[in-house]
Amino acid sequence: MKTKTIMVIAIALLGITATSCKKEKGCMDKNSVNYNANAELDDGSCKYEGSMVFWQQAPIVSGNVYLDGTFIGNTNVSFASAPSCGNTGALTIKKDLGGNKSKSYHLTVSWAGTSPTDYGNVTFEANTCTSYLLQ
Repeated sequence: MKTKTIMVIAIALLGITATSCKKEKGCMDKNSVNYNANAELDDGSCKYEGSMVFWQQAPIVSGNVYLDGTFIGNTNVSFASAPSCGNTGALTIKKDLGGNKSKSYHLTVSWAGTSPTDYGNVTFEANTCTSYLLQ
């Protein structure tokens, strides 16, 4: 009887110890959009976003802006200096970067009355808003 009781206690303690050692998995990067404050083990699931504000100075020329050939918006307001992300009249774009902390896209702009202008690549960085002057 005493041996049985000791075995039951030992099994119970082993079960408690085994379950208390299990660590919660998740994204442990505070800069990600899916940060898990309770995670004790990074599982590689972190996701990121980045923003960019496209703007121009006077004189104003209306332009259709494309990233990787996809229309993202029109810019037709001028600013004396770089506007903040989300500034009224500014073209602010937020991109899902997936599991990358930065990602590049090819930028072209079709200015009114002219053929498209190729600006090369622009890079979106996680948790930042980069300003890009269209000239």
